[in-house]
Amino acid sequence: MQAPAPVPSEILNCTPSQVDGIASDMEEELRAFGVVLLQRASVLLRLPQSTCVTASSILQRFFFRRSLADFDVRITAAASLLLACKLQGSERRLKHIIGVFYRLHLRWQSEGRSSSSGRPLPSLDLRGRDALEMKQAIISVEQQILSELGFGASLLLETPHRHMLQFLRTVSPTPRLDLAQSAWNYLNDSTCSTLCCEYQAHEIATASIFLAADKLGIPLPSRPPWWNACYTRYEDMMQIAKTMNALYRRPFPPRWHQVHRKDAEVPGCLRSPDTEEGSPDQSPREASRSRSPKPAPKKVVRLTVGGRSRR
Repeated sequence: MQAPAPVPSEILNCTPSQVDGIASDMEEELRAFGVVLLQRASVLLRLPQSTCVTASSILQRFFFRRSLADFDVRITAAASLLLACKLQGSERRLKHIIGVFYRLHLRWQSEGRSSSSGRPLPSLDLRGRDALEMKQAIISVEQQILSELGFGASLLLETPHRHMLQFLRTVSPTPRLDLAQSAWNYLNDSTCSTLCCEYQAHEIATASIFLAADKLGIPLPSRPPWWNACYTRYEDMMQIAKTMNALYRRPFPPRWHQVHRKDAEVPGCLRSPDTEEGSPDQSPREASRSRSPKPAPKKVVRLTVGGRSRR
């Protein structure tokens, strides 16, 4: 399978979100928040890990084409998961995704209010206004993702997890379950970063093996260097490992922030009636310019629910 091209360095260093005035640390936290939301939704939907990783890659790449000031990361996460389910052949319908993301929102709201703790979460009426608006927004943002990524979205099916398992059979003659599990955990956590947009899947897999072996004190072949058998340069492996380790210095769980421009409506934005983010009766606006020469997208319906979750 052909691998997706890395994001150009000029975009990595100056993303659309940063152009719109969003600080780099806030952008990192919002990206991580979207991935954590995907991870929790995937668990509730009982999706394979490959689907969650593909959805995370879609979300990360989309926000190198569009700004977080224009697309709410929460609804973009739901749209990314819907597209990933289609690409991976996972039989999950849109109504299932809507129900799970709505439930995650209510769970976050109930955890933020001590008075409501212990109460059962209400179910979502799939024929109600909230569900219909959420459905329209997810479908619209999914179309935006396809418009930006095009056929490149199908190239994101290749995950580093598969490479990692194959490489372990090569570099470690004796199977080590603890080594595989530790490397697998590093790969899962790495989806909160933009590594999938900067390096190839097999290079990320190699770095996860390096970190796992170093953590467990497991020696790997050095003559010849084992990373050569994984088709990875030593410099790239160390840089990826450094980025992975930096993830554990960030605050967890990541928080959601309202980052859209002042006096501007955000397409596909989750709205909460309990916040001052704006009235649901306000009309949506068109998405801002794209870095691609494609025409401006159509308007996207905003929602009246929203929130954040905790792992």
